[in-house]
Amino acid sequence: MDEVEAVALAGSSTALISDESSDLDIYVYSDCPVSREKRLKALEKFGNVRVIDFFEEGDEVVREGEKNADVMYRTFGWMEDQVRDVWENHNARLGYTTCFIFNLRTSRILFDRTGRLSGLKARGGGEYPSALRENIIRKNLGVICGDSSEPYVKQIATAVRRGDLVAMNHRTAALLASYFDIIFAFSSALHPGEKKLMLYPERMGCRVPDNFTEDITRVLRSTSDGEALLPAIDTLLSNLRAMLES
Repeated sequence: MDEVEAVALAGSSTALISDESSDLDIYVYSDCPVSREKRLKALEKFGNVRVIDFFEEGDEVVREGEKNADVMYRTFGWMEDQVRDVWENHNARLGYTTCFIFNLRTSRILFDRTGRLSGLKARGGGEYPSALRENIIRKNLGVICGDSSEPYVKQIATAVRRGDLVAMNHRTAALLASYFDIIFAFSSALHPGEKKLMLYPERMGCRVPDNFTEDITRVLRSTSDGEALLPAIDTLLSNLRAMLES
C-alpha cells in the first residue's frame, strides 16, 4: 500500500518474555491513515478480522491453530513526538514513561520504505539520559507520597475512610504504575509496558527494593481491605525509599 511507510514486529515477541498466550504485535507506520476497507481486505486472507480501536487504531486477526495477530496503526508524527518529548527533552510521565521507547527499540523492522523507521529507532537508542532518570524518579515519587496537594497515599487514605473500594483500587493501581516507573528508571532501564511487570526487573538486571515481590503481593491482596492496605503501602514505600537513599 502506498500509504504504508514501515512495518515492524514488536511486543512480547521481540522482548524478553513471551509465552503461549502472546500474540504477534505488528505495527504499521504511515503519515496518512490506511482506510478500514483496505485494511480488512488485506488481512482477511489470514484469518477472521476484528477492528479494535480501544487504545490504538488496529485490527485483531484470529488465526486457527496459530498465534493471533494484533495489527496496530501509528503515524510517524506521533512516534516522533514520543521520542522527542521523552528521550530527547527528558519529560517524565506518571507511570510508563519510557514504554514507547522500549517498544521502538525492541521492534524488529520488517519493511522500511525510506529508512525513516530505522532513523527513528536510532534516535531512541543510546545511553539512558541521566536527566530523564532523575525526572522520572522525582515526578513519580512526588505524586506517590510527596508534597503535592493530593498525593496517591493521601487519596488512598481518604478512600479507606469512606469505604470506597473502587477508589481504593483505582488509586492503588496508579501508585503501582508510578512505583514501577521509578524501579526501571533507577536502573536506567526502559519500561517494558503493562504486562508481567513483576518478572521484567530480574530479567533486565534491575535493582529492586528489599522484599519486592512480597510487598507488591501484599498490597494487591489488600486493595479491598482498608485495615491492611495502608500498612502494606507504607512498607512498600519504605523499602523503595531505602533503595533510593542507598
